[in-house]
Amino acid sequence: MCHFQMGTAAKPMLKIDTTALVLPNLAGNLPTSSIDRSILGRLPNIPLADPLFFQPSQIDLLIGADILPSVLLSGLKPNLCGSLLGQETIFGWILTGPVSTATSRVSSFITKISIESEPTMETLLTKFWEVEDLPCKMVKESDNLCEENFARTTIRSRDGKYVVSLPFKDAEHINLGHSRSFALAQFLRNETRLKRDPILKDTYDSVIKEYIDLGHMKPVPPNTDTVNFYLPHHAVFKPESTTTKVRVVFNASSPSSNGNSLNDILHPGPVLQSDLTLQILKWRTFQFVFNADITKMYRQILLNPAHTAFQRILFRDDRGDIRDYELQTVTFGVNCAPFLALRTLRQLSEDVPALYPRASRIISDYMYVDDVLAGAHTKVEATLAIQELRTALSSAEFPLRKWTANERTLLKALPSDHLLSGDFLDIEEVSTTKTLGIRWNAKADEFYFVPTELVVNANYSKRNVLSQIAKLFDPAGWLSPFVVQAKILMQDIWLAGIGWDEFLPAELRQRWHDFLRSHSSLHKVRVPRWVQFLPGAQVQIHGFCDASQKAYGAAIYVRIQYDGGISSSLLTSKTKVAPVKTVSLPRLELCGAVLADLWAAILPHIPFGRIETFFWTDSTIVLAWLNKPPCQWTTFVANRVTKIALNTDASQWSHVRSEHNPADLASRGVTAEELASSPLW
Repeated sequence: MCHFQMGTAAKPMLKIDTTALVLPNLAGNLPTSSIDRSILGRLPNIPLADPLFFQPSQIDLLIGADILPSVLLSGLKPNLCGSLLGQETIFGWILTGPVSTATSRVSSFITKISIESEPTMETLLTKFWEVEDLPCKMVKESDNLCEENFARTTIRSRDGKYVVSLPFKDAEHINLGHSRSFALAQFLRNETRLKRDPILKDTYDSVIKEYIDLGHMKPVPPNTDTVNFYLPHHAVFKPESTTTKVRVVFNASSPSSNGNSLNDILHPGPVLQSDLTLQILKWRTFQFVFNADITKMYRQILLNPAHTAFQRILFRDDRGDIRDYELQTVTFGVNCAPFLALRTLRQLSEDVPALYPRASRIISDYMYVDDVLAGAHTKVEATLAIQELRTALSSAEFPLRKWTANERTLLKALPSDHLLSGDFLDIEEVSTTKTLGIRWNAKADEFYFVPTELVVNANYSKRNVLSQIAKLFDPAGWLSPFVVQAKILMQDIWLAGIGWDEFLPAELRQRWHDFLRSHSSLHKVRVPRWVQFLPGAQVQIHGFCDASQKAYGAAIYVRIQYDGGISSSLLTSKTKVAPVKTVSLPRLELCGAVLADLWAAILPHIPFGRIETFFWTDSTIVLAWLNKPPCQWTTFVANRVTKIALNTDASQWSHVRSEHNPADLASRGVTAEELASSPLW
């Protein structure tokens, strides 16, 4: 690899610093055969970057997309010689497009560059092993600046919509270069790709046109008098979506001519997204629940008119001409958009408690991004909450759609087209909706899993196995005894010293085949949504921990005692693979006891009221460690005893026999069939 400066005789003062890989051979001659100059007879007199481009020659330098914005200029000449597009660059004009040739020849060449990146894969593997670690939020100075900017500049329009401003790092000196030419080139490439599938192109075009119809973007002249930024855009297709099949993604990370992108000069803002697992667990406390989401949430929030110039895009008008437009709302793809959207919802919750106290609490505590996961302990209270929530969100032009509920009467006042389906409670298949990656059957009021398809092959590499394991989704840990098998297998593959692209030996391959066969039975695992909690009920939390030589884990249960009896439900669990370095079983049992502190991270957020807590281990050695001061033990033990003592008291810990300990399943692993039929778990 070498570092050098790239320049041009036409602009001697312009120098671009870059790095490149030096290869013995990059490609064959291009073009692969000479082009008849008579075809180019109608070519206008423009300075070409390569005056002899029609003659085959070696490629000296391949310019990547990271450098391209600094090379392209604003000049554009379509339909040259009937089929070519002329694009102005700092080197001169370049031509792209098809030309007819007298001969029919097929030429090909391949250059393969392989850069080993083992540390990156190792990091991915480590993250999978440690995926259950509880997040720790760090407050940065830029987060405070974003909050101050939001509080200082946010207003509401006449129709109630919030109007927000972009949090520039230096609003007085916005350092952006030209970006229109790059956005234009991207638009034309994307358009060419979409033309291969007319149906997709029509769908994509209709989504963009909807922006115009709804007032979410408006045409503007292509002036360069003020600083602006053009967003390249492309489509993301979601066939499984019940409402939005196509989503337009705007690339605010695309660099302008000076190398800076819009995202480079904006503060992203703090992460305000609530925890996935907590939202699911809180939802389980209500007897009567409902679910809905805000339609086009980002696009219901207006952007300060002084900042819309930084959200320009290119699109064809009804006459087929390429026009400039400005997006008028918070835009997906701009790095601060999640902060602005969620901070706006928080602001709404702070603005409405006097009029709509129930709605204020739901918006603040029972939403995951644009999804509402709320409920109440009575039908009357749930119905009032729905009414308040609709009114409060409508006051800021946030429409709620795709309503579902576990009780038909809760939604009787809603129009049928606002429901996920007009008769969703009558047909089991229709009343099934995907809630945060987990399936919830509204009629049966239970969670279940639809296994993703994992491909069964004759052979597998370490890379294949890791990529398939990454598809497993179990945020609350309800499948921990099954998922831990995959973690243990992945560690064994690692210890075997197998390369990323080498096939697994017979024993490991057989274990992976067994896992895949069991995986298809995950649909049998059912988790009741409601934990039978009602205000006034006696609530106990029971935490169990255990370890094997391969893994250790903990499981948290809630025990509800009410007038009609006693109910026990799994709340969440957590597992970890044992360290590669050999650790004694009692020490691993102690590590499992540390995981039982999971309760302290989640229970303060779950509205159970007064609770009693109990903890269980089948290790008498761990109990002995916990019942004496940490200073009496070795460093390894002392550190973990101290950590456990921060959230629990030794008197809360008791012994449980192994056959009665549900965490035993999480530490050693079981098949999906065993998990589905296990009365212990």
